[in-house]
Amino acid sequence: MASFTHILFMSVLDGIGSKTSLHSVQKSLIFMLLAVFFVTNAYSQSDELNTKPTIAILPFQYSSNVSRADADALSQKVESAFIKSKRFVVIERTNFEQIFKELESQKNEVYLNSTKLAQQGELIGATQLVVGTVSSAGNSGTTFSFKVVDVSTGETKDSKSISDYSNRKAAGIFGKTLDVVTGGKTSIYTSESTMNVVGGATLNIDKIVMDFINGNYPLTFSLVEITKFKGEDAIEVMIAGGKSEGLSSSISLEVINETTKTIGTKQLRRKTSIGKLKVEKVEGDLTICKVTNGGKEIKEFFNPSNKVYASTINK
Repeated sequence: MASFTHILFMSVLDGIGSKTSLHSVQKSLIFMLLAVFFVTNAYSQSDELNTKPTIAILPFQYSSNVSRADADALSQKVESAFIKSKRFVVIERTNFEQIFKELESQKNEVYLNSTKLAQQGELIGATQLVVGTVSSAGNSGTTFSFKVVDVSTGETKDSKSISDYSNRKAAGIFGKTLDVVTGGKTSIYTSESTMNVVGGATLNIDKIVMDFINGNYPLTFSLVEITKFKGEDAIEVMIAGGKSEGLSSSISLEVINETTKTIGTKQLRRKTSIGKLKVEKVEGDLTICKVTNGGKEIKEFFNPSNKVYASTINK
């Protein structure tokens, strides 16, 4: 940023030194100020867009027919998906388990009362919490749900229920068909308990949770610069973000123009898709993208008065 400004400033001084007309110097100064404003605004938006929420995945509650080990295994699978998504700062479980153990030993209301989730989040330094309940696991099939709670309001932002029921049902139908074909000789392999195990084994929890995260928490990146034009169209842009944010070649992104409208005391956000990008080259903390759609609109809306950014596409 400083070097960019310095180059522009030296260009203006060179113009003055070579006895360039006053009008040319004024134009150069205006250009420099506008360029600095554009870049400063882009990096300011980048800081805002790339701020990751701090989240904690609490140990899941579980019913009497579920072991603690099975419940912990499921919550750890969910935690692993949140970490891999690179959309959150995930608080390590060891950092808050001791706090909860102390609260539990004290019979503290904050720990015992599930309505005190917001206070629990504040205690461990999280802005969001993931809490879950396991209804069944292991040989009885797998069914559990989790929700994301906003610590500042105590409200549920998003939730998801996951079950291998359909997998078990399909396995059961297959087993019965196999019994008929073999005259019951395979019944040892097609018992209910075996089908439950098969159903659980074919349940791709990692993918289901990742799809949930992708659908509800898209990655966003500010547009830093339009690097190539063709007439009135932008054909290449630079965005703020790199490998550490999960960007790699061939990833497709959507370009969003976000506006805010105030109605009464509420500020409502409107997000309009104006184009599409494809990642071509990751260069450290910056990435070059090819514009695949909406080049004219991207060029038109890319200015300091608009909030224009790239976002992962929800499938």
